[in-house]
Amino acid sequence: MSEETRKLTAVPGAIKFSSGTTIEGLGGDGLVHARRPLPGRLRSAHLPAQLDTSPQFNAALFELGIQEQETIELEAVALRAGANDSVVLRPARARADTAPRVVMLPG
Repeated sequence: MSEETRKLTAVPGAIKFSSGTTIEGLGGDGLVHARRPLPGRLRSAHLPAQLDTSPQFNAALFELGIQEQETIELEAVALRAGANDSVVLRPARARADTAPRVVMLPG
């Protein structure tokens, strides 16, 4: 698993990761982590202390051919949105990649 961390700045701006994923319009005081699992594995398979998906959910994703590409985690004490109070997440995707995509947010 690889991990990158970026520091939030007071003024909302663009946060870019080496994978090509960008987050636009997010500022504040804290960190943003991007984690990429080994191919075909969910992060919970590597970090048992952070198990956050059930075996049934993992099986459903596998059945649909959906694999985790990246996990973005915010670790912040203050957040600020950019113009129009919006934050935009743009996951990286190779042109030839037609695999299904799902963006999941904690409830």
